[in-house]
Amino acid sequence: MDWIEILIVALSSVVTGILVWYVTTAISEKTLQKHLKINFSELAGRWEGIHLTRDDLRGGVIISRHSYDLKVSSSGKIKGICEELAGSPPYKFDIDGAVRYGEIFIMGKGEITQEISYTWFFRLYNLEQLRGFHLGYDFDGKPYASYIVLSRKRLDDEEYFDLLRKDLNSFYIYPNKEKQTA
Repeated sequence: MDWIEILIVALSSVVTGILVWYVTTAISEKTLQKHLKINFSELAGRWEGIHLTRDDLRGGVIISRHSYDLKVSSSGKIKGICEELAGSPPYKFDIDGAVRYGEIFIMGKGEITQEISYTWFFRLYNLEQLRGFHLGYDFDGKPYASYIVLSRKRLDDEEYFDLLRKDLNSFYIYPNKEKQTA
């Protein structure tokens, strides 16, 4: 095989890779955006977040509040800052994420601790309030998972718990006690 054949094979591989990426990602995201009638820029801006976490020094399970300032590109890429308000002083996280397949995935990385958190929001039909799961480390350094709500307005504690109760059957799986074998 001479160098021209190698060059042709290499170039055709690159072109094929770009075409596969475009067909599977770019076109599907544009179709999804059109189908859901979401302009990704509507997800940008300030959000108020609330979820549960643990802090043994403050009595166990506590409510964690945070604020997000997000920028969202027309392709669905997310960048921003999250400030965890329950910490003393408040912790800041750099946010990276994306809107994909009608869902939002974001990853937060603590500026000081380098701690990582993951959040997944789905059902993007109400752009004033997003609900999903948050995975991270609590104030005691233990991993946890929690129901999370992002809202354009600050929710009080009872509004959060009302949404949690409403979504329990959708978000959680309960074991059938008759079929359990211990």
